[in-house]
Amino acid sequence: MQITARSEITVTAQGQILATGGGGKGGKALEYISECGWKGGGGGGGSGGAILLEAPHVAVQGRLSVNGGGGGAGGAGGNVPVAERHGADGSQGGSGFDAAEGGPAGLCGGAGGNGASPNTPAGTLGDDHPYDAGGGGGGLGRITLRGGALVLGEQVPPQAHVLRLQPIAR
Repeated sequence: MQITARSEITVTAQGQILATGGGGKGGKALEYISECGWKGGGGGGGSGGAILLEAPHVAVQGRLSVNGGGGGAGGAGGNVPVAERHGADGSQGGSGFDAAEGGPAGLCGGAGGNGASPNTPAGTLGDDHPYDAGGGGGGLGRITLRGGALVLGEQVPPQAHVLRLQPIAR
């Protein structure tokens, strides 16, 4: 998402701009079989997007987030009721500094990996499982703040790229 203004951009303390990744879907093990092994790996979490704020004056007191989503857990398969065969979905990328959680491991499926966040800048791998592995967590997106005068609050993630504009000589 790009927002460009001629004079100023302000994100108030109550405001937020989110470009977070979606949670991966849990694996679906649809057939009833007597043991683990039906192919139902979890889907990977979506990567965070991009935010660019560009103006001569940029003030951000609110929240900017480009966190990755958690990976989905592998499907259960096995000798269990249909409702219990599906792996859990991963969590949507959040607006804070903590990672989105991957779907928890099931009977025969691996857990999904956690998404990336400012506290964990790389998404983690899903659990490798002999039958149905969990999906990996989504990567961290990019935040760029570009302006001559920048006022940044505590909620701006530390990985944000801050570019101070220099006046152009004419």
